[in-house]
Amino acid sequence: YLSVMLICMCIIYPMLRKWYETFSRVIAPLFAMLILGYVMHTYGRLVGVSTWVGITYKSMFRGFSEICLGIFCFEVCRYIQNSKIDTKKRILISILEAVSWIGAFTIIMFTFSYSSNIFALAFISIGITCTFTGISYGSEILNKKPIYYLGKLSLPIYLIQLMTIELTPVIFASFSLKVQMALTILTTLVAAVGLMHLTELITKKKKAKA
Repeated sequence: YLSVMLICMCIIYPMLRKWYETFSRVIAPLFAMLILGYVMHTYGRLVGVSTWVGITYKSMFRGFSEICLGIFCFEVCRYIQNSKIDTKKRILISILEAVSWIGAFTIIMFTFSYSSNIFALAFISIGITCTFTGISYGSEILNKKPIYYLGKLSLPIYLIQLMTIELTPVIFASFSLKVQMALTILTTLVAAVGLMHLTELITKKKKAKA
């Protein structure tokens, strides 16, 4: 993840600096659509990032296209923030935000077809754009301490997820795929919470000694 991010940023950042408006509004979404379309047409799914695709891994294609997609979403978000927002537009953005997050959650949790990955990504992109405008009613509802806690939990989840994803299906091989997925999510959350609080405890002890 980190290597792909850094390599792609080294390529994208100079172009973004030199042609910001053209790149963020035209080139970035075009790159995103073409590359993601190629990956879906050729492989039928976005997952399987360690697949070798001739000159690099699929993860490089995904990283480049999704960073470009993020750049475009940021530009759309900034455009919305700078435009005149009335109550009707705020309601519309709020509805779009809710539908996007519900759609993404439904696909991620209840759909096992790899071809649906691209739709989940589309929903997430729209949802993030709406949420980060800070205009929707959802932004007010979610601007709470429990959500901040989940934000803090995201890094431990990222750090420990590969271990639980690999080990849980092996340990519970006799269970169905759905049960394995549920157990993977549960063990990932429990392990991430434990890792986060253990790290905080160690950090507090070091600060106390200092």
